[in-house]
Amino acid sequence: MNMVSFPVRTPPARHRSKLVEMWGGLRACAHTRYRLANLMAKPLPDFMAGFFMSRLYRAAGFAGIERGAFISSPLRLTGTGRIEDNLFIADGATVSTDVTINLDAAVTLGRHATVSPYVRIYTASHRHGPSEHRCMPEVRARPVVIEEGCWIGLGALITPGVVVGRGSVVSAGAVLSRSVPPDSFVSGNPAAVVGKLQDGPDWMGPRPVRGADGKLVRRGAQ
Repeated sequence: MNMVSFPVRTPPARHRSKLVEMWGGLRACAHTRYRLANLMAKPLPDFMAGFFMSRLYRAAGFAGIERGAFISSPLRLTGTGRIEDNLFIADGATVSTDVTINLDAAVTLGRHATVSPYVRIYTASHRHGPSEHRCMPEVRARPVVIEEGCWIGLGALITPGVVVGRGSVVSAGAVLSRSVPPDSFVSGNPAAVVGKLQDGPDWMGPRPVRGADGKLVRRGAQ
């Protein structure tokens, strides 16, 4: 019996390199074990998941999440490479629902730090380019540290390289692009330190008071 042979077509070198590049990108961003942990937690109601999420993430390779951390619902984690090596959440820390954390560099949450719903923490940005292409492809990553006892308010944005000093409060909707010292009360976009926090469970901290023109006229304690 005569066998018919068919020519094997090899893709051109440029196509092969593109396929290799795409495969590498897919592997870097797949994070299969993290996605599996989120899938397992999906049926659980928000906050109830907090009793299991830290254990699920530890089983998925996130050894930096301590067992006593309370994660209210599945996190949205982004980044390339081994993101599981870049997240550190201490015992007693609380992370609420719908929180996004970029892990191109390390993110550290200290003991008893609280991250409110819809907070976004980013470690990566891009190099500035010329006017015809301001956002260059090159990614630059810097770690973020939220120290012990801090409270990050609803919908706040923490940008790369920021250190939030121990016991500070970042108010809802603030956009924090620079580090702040311990016990700071931070508000605004761009965020600024508007007061110094004191000890005491009932002390609400200084609040900025603005005039009709929107300008800060005084700082008072509530």
